[in-house]
Amino acid sequence: MSNNELIRYLVQKGYEWIVSQRNLYIVTAQELSEQDRTSLQPYFEPKILGLAKRELVDYIENPPFYPEVMKLGIPNAIDFTQMAGITFIDCILISRRISHNQRSWTSLLFHEMVHVVQYYLLGAQRFAELYVIGWAQNGFDYGRIPLERQAYDLQRRFDQGGSVFSVVQLLNQQFGHVS
Repeated sequence: MSNNELIRYLVQKGYEWIVSQRNLYIVTAQELSEQDRTSLQPYFEPKILGLAKRELVDYIENPPFYPEVMKLGIPNAIDFTQMAGITFIDCILISRRISHNQRSWTSLLFHEMVHVVQYYLLGAQRFAELYVIGWAQNGFDYGRIPLERQAYDLQRRFDQGGSVFSVVQLLNQQFGHVS
């Protein structure tokens, strides 16, 4: 399988997984709590906060095509079971495996809300493309995926306090959209 074929395969399988997981969990997911909305409101528009739902899960499952990824010998394959959270379009899953105090909970939720905005601005198909391509072009290194770096950079700004910023406006600028 050529690199381009591999990327196309992973984008398609990734997109299918995103949509199926979103559809599976959205039916039981809850709206953000009032406390969470209050903490995040200065950074996210009410419309975005209203879109997001969250679900606590025992752990985040690897996608059904994960064994195939392992067989292909991709270095540093992302093990989703070790993640604290993941976002599928507008549905945030948070693993019970990781304990959180209020500060770490809000920080994680902020990070995942950045992904909600990325999906909102890009659409699920384009998000999957950029995520997989960014992963492949950066040596299959999770920490160097541009969409993750964006989320971690904004999470760091949020965690440090300081001036309030609009995530939608910043991402619109970074993606080259007119805000």
